Amino acid sequence: MSLGLACFGIGRSLPFPDVPVVRPKMDWLARHGDEFDVLVIGSSRVQHQFMPSIFDQAAAESGHPVRSGNAGIAAMFPPEDGYVIDQILQRPHRRLRWAFIELTSFGERFDMLLAGTGRMDYWHDSRRMWLCTRRTVMGFQGADWQYAGSVWKRGDLLMQWLADWSNNFAAFIRRATNFGRGAELMTAHLNGGRKRSKFEGGGSKGDGWVNPGGAQAMNDRQLTEYQRDFAALRAISRRHVEDPVAEASLRRSIEQLRAEGIEPILFLAPAVGRTQFWPTRLLESVALVDLSEPEKYPELYDPANRKDGTHLNLAGSALYTRELALWFSEHTRGLPSR
Repeated sequence: MSLGLACFGIGRSLPFPDVPVVRPKMDWLARHGDEFDVLVIGSSRVQHQFMPSIFDQAAAESGHPVRSGNAGIAAMFPPEDGYVIDQILQRPHRRLRWAFIELTSFGERFDMLLAGTGRMDYWHDSRRMWLCTRRTVMGFQGADWQYAGSVWKRGDLLMQWLADWSNNFAAFIRRATNFGRGAELMTAHLNGGRKRSKFEGGGSKGDGWVNPGGAQAMNDRQLTEYQRDFAALRAISRRHVEDPVAEASLRRSIEQLRAEGIEPILFLAPAVGRTQFWPTRLLESVALVDLSEPEKYPELYDPANRKDGTHLNLAGSALYTRELALWFSEHTRGLPSR
């Protein structure tokens, strides 16, 4: 009991963990959070693709001037996004009235590439650990054990679920005990402070967007894969999937935002995935912007505007951002901007 209280007290006194991308975004919001009317939260499809300057320009041209910010973090899915929303609401946000949240399903597997890193540990509080446990139990209950085949294959499937849960639990323990934080702070002290990244200060325009750079066109192999996957998507409609655990995480975030007077807006980014998380009950009371429909937004699926099946290039990102702004302006028509 005493050890637990001591760990909790130490954790409360330590600064936010030095997690790449995440820490700079949180520090930026701590300094500038009061400057934004709109924040867009999500994965790399936000971090790399949402361009606030274009959103603001398009919204102003449509008669609804606002200032928007990019709060995207690459590879962020439920329940990590719920933790990040908690952190955003603990930072200044007096002007914030709308929050776009990318609709993504719960991470299927524990990412072993991040095992033992600050990026995996920092969000594993008790609430998120409970959601991970629920996910494991539901996966075990819903597994098709007959389809799995032999008893050995069934055993492998069971061990996969248990390994994922164990890895999440280890991350929870490391976070709870602040394991490694002393070394992190000592290293920063010896190096004369935290190592700065390109995300410090919210990018060149101070709005959270940093140009991802890199190739802006698909190579031959990527183009062939994209055309194959896109043809498959056009041949068979996407399957909408319920995800009770992701929905529980999202529902709490929505409740928190609304309690602060912030309207949540869900959105789907254009990608060639064959399934989509679709929280039917939540969508009865929360607006959804679906930019994933090839028939409605063919330009977002034009190979000339894409980096791969998941991401848009800079030209596509500008189009995608403008579509979000046009939808937003129509949705908020008649409402004051502040």
